[in-house]
Amino acid sequence: MNSTEKKELELGSGTFDAKDIIAKTGHSRGISVPISLQGKVVGKVFVDLEYRLLEQAGTTELDELKKLQGSVLITNMKAKLTRDTEVVGKMDPYARLKMRELVYKTAIQEGIGKEPIWKESFEIGLYSYMKEKILEVTVLDEDVDSDDIVGTGTIDLAGFIGKSGNIE
Repeated sequence: MNSTEKKELELGSGTFDAKDIIAKTGHSRGISVPISLQGKVVGKVFVDLEYRLLEQAGTTELDELKKLQGSVLITNMKAKLTRDTEVVGKMDPYARLKMRELVYKTAIQEGIGKEPIWKESFEIGLYSYMKEKILEVTVLDEDVDSDDIVGTGTIDLAGFIGKSGNIE
């Protein structure tokens, strides 16, 4: 496989620790995160993750820098789903990323169905006071009355940072 080909990494559970993959480069392409609903795998979300050191993280507030260990840039999200929540027509999927009290939402991909591609980028700060750095990824289908949850998976971002604030 040449260096320009994108690698998709198969993961066996809904939780993924990114430490081993990005330990040397700080960048991982094509991470595959299984998403499930009620214990059943209903698809995968694929993401690119990049660890950014303090000087790249974009903050200059002194108090924030004291606590900030770096950030994770999430790009190139897409999903391959086996569950369809629509009886008639195609799903209008979007992804919700949640870490602690922070919630990010992608654009709704109207009428796309089970293989959405989201072009947004999200940057999430990783702070020293956070004991757990779990990113929850939920795929939903927008509906008129209430949105349906397609499935949820998690990524453990703690592996991005060593004790000194650097990639271990």
